Amino acid sequence: MSTSIEAGIPAPAALERCLDMDALERALPGLQARFPSAHPYPHVVVDALLRPGLAEAAGAAFPGPEAPLWTHYRHVNEDKLGSPRRAQYPQAVEDVVAALQTPAFVSWLSRLTGIPGLFPDPELEGAGMHRSGPGGFLHVHTDFQRHHHHPSWRRTVNLILFLNPGWDPAWGGAIELWTPDMQHCGRTVPPRANHAVIFRSDDRSFHGHPEPLRCPPERARKSLALYYYTDFDGPLAHEYSRFAPRPGDGRLQRAAMRVDNDLVRAFSALKRRGAATDAGASRILRRLGRWLRGGPTGR
Repeated sequence: MSTSIEAGIPAPAALERCLDMDALERALPGLQARFPSAHPYPHVVVDALLRPGLAEAAGAAFPGPEAPLWTHYRHVNEDKLGSPRRAQYPQAVEDVVAALQTPAFVSWLSRLTGIPGLFPDPELEGAGMHRSGPGGFLHVHTDFQRHHHHPSWRRTVNLILFLNPGWDPAWGGAIELWTPDMQHCGRTVPPRANHAVIFRSDDRSFHGHPEPLRCPPERARKSLALYYYTDFDGPLAHEYSRFAPRPGDGRLQRAAMRVDNDLVRAFSALKRRGAATDAGASRILRRLGRWLRGGPTGR
C-alpha cells in the first residue's frame, strides 16, 4: 500500500482527509463538457478541489525561502523556488500530494480529460512545491514532454493547485494560458487558494505568469504542481521545456530567451544521462542570466 511519506499515513486516508470524491464525481459531467473545447486549449478550472481549509493549511505550512529543500531557479526565463523533495515536505503538503496521486483521483482525472491510462509521478520531477516572492516570474512556455528518468513516460496532464488565501489581484501572479501561435493570452486565472487549473500538456499548451510579482515582502505566490503521464514509445515534437516570446517582447529579450532555451535543452539532455542536476543547472543559468541582463546587478 502506498503511504504519505513523512508519517506513513496510508494514501486512502490522505484521500479521504483531503478530497470529497462524491462532490468531485457530481461535478464531473460539467467539467467533462467544458474541457475539450476550452480556449485556448483543453483545460478546466476547479474552484474548490480540496476540502475546506486544507489549501490554506498547506500554504501556511510551506517552508520559508531560506529552507534547504528549495532550489532557486533564477535565470532569463524564470525566478522562483521549487522543490520535489517529498521526504522533506510538511505533513499538510504531503497529504495533499498523496491524495492527488491515489488511483481514485487519477481515475477521476482520466475521465475528466478523456485521456486513458494516466498515472502519477511519485518523484515529482519538475513538479511539487513552487514559491515565488516579490519580483518572481515565469515566462510563457510549454513543458518538457518526456520524463527525464523514464524515457517511455510522456507528460500528458498538468494540475496546478494554488494555496494563496487573501491574494490581491493587484499583486499579479495569475497564470496566463496563451494561444498556440503565441499571439494573445486566451485566459488568465488568479492564484486564489484552492483553485486548480487542469490542462492538457503538449507542445501547444503555452502558459506562465510572466510579469514580476508585486506582492508585499511577507507574501509569496505558492502552488503545488502535479504532472500525470501516459506510456509512450516514439518521437515527440518538443521533448524539452520551451519558452516563447510574447508579441511585445523586444529583440534583446528574444535573443536572451533563445540562448536560455538552448541551455535548458542541453541541461535536460545531460540530466537524462545522470550528468546534471537541477541545482547545478540553476547555478549556471543564473550566472548566464546576469550576464545577458547586463551584469550582476541585473534582475
